[in-house]
Amino acid sequence: MLVALSLTTKAQTILYSNNFDAYTDGGFLGTQAGLPFTTWSNAPGGTEDAVISTAFANSAANSVFIASTSDDVILRLGNKTSGKFNVSFYYYIPLGFGGYFNLQHFEAPGNQWANEVYFGNNGNGELKANGATINFTHPNDAWFLIENHVDIDNDTAALFINGVHITTWPFATQAGGGVGAAQLGGVNFYGGAISGQTPKYYFDDVTYTELATPLTPPTINVSTTDVYTAGAAPEMFTITNDGDQNMDFIAYPTYPC
Repeated sequence: MLVALSLTTKAQTILYSNNFDAYTDGGFLGTQAGLPFTTWSNAPGGTEDAVISTAFANSAANSVFIASTSDDVILRLGNKTSGKFNVSFYYYIPLGFGGYFNLQHFEAPGNQWANEVYFGNNGNGELKANGATINFTHPNDAWFLIENHVDIDNDTAALFINGVHITTWPFATQAGGGVGAAQLGGVNFYGGAISGQTPKYYFDDVTYTELATPLTPPTINVSTTDVYTAGAAPEMFTITNDGDQNMDFIAYPTYPC
């Protein structure tokens, strides 16, 4: 008897990657990188924009420096409504200072926070997700990896710090609790910190990876040919969904009289 085994895998696709090493030290991130990087108010080169620094780098020679609460950078992720993704980057937080980032459900920031992640000045951090606060530890004075796994189709999100799983929560919720959009909009690198602490950190080697192919959006297909029943015999026509995601629709007849 001959038994044949067939294994099929889907390749991961890197949607965006940047190590910032091609940019000028001291120059603004937004004006040098361009989209998908911008600022909260979509004003690259202004007071919200972070600068490129050679002070520390995970991969030589540059990183992005978040110096104060004025810095407010957005990485747009495409308003994804289906698929599985990993958003990763490295942080360096000097001892005595704090750091922060959050995920947004929409590319246009300020609509919904999917989570909020605070890094402490002494290695103690806090994740706020789905109305709960989860404590974790992290390095200071050293580069460490941050990974955000988002599976929109199965409504899960997970945070990993240096490969350690912190927690998993329903993605279609808001950081402070309550229902949110099942959509991945962006990352907000803001000059935030735990209350009473001072923000100052560097980030480097940002990678945005598609782990599973998104479902095709719902697409309606219906014949537009007029139906004539002559007042008697019923006639049939077909409405199809040519996409992968569920489709809601309302069908109603119109009459020429």
